Amino acid sequence: MQAVLDRGARLCFHLKPGSYDTAGLIEVLEQMKVFYRGERVVLVRDGLSAHWSRAMRAWGTEQDWLTLERLPAYAPELNPLELLWSSLKKT
Repeated sequence: MQAVLDRGARLCFHLKPGSYDTAGLIEVLEQMKVFYRGERVVLVRDGLSAHWSRAMRAWGTEQDWLTLERLPAYAPELNPLELLWSSLKKT
């Protein structure tokens, strides 16, 4: 058994043209599963419909490496991207 080095908390994100659907999101998470093999991952989700589809929920329950957490409905102080979008809208 290979020991996993504790590298501390990290932020991972993925950008793609267009919008995510459930299949696209699961595909990206499967890539993360390989990249972070043997490590625990916490996915913080917002209200995007692809995050809450039946297929996504079913897939997520089968993933022992992944913990799913949901952001509150409106909590820009908890979502760093909201601060970025707010700043961009003002300029």
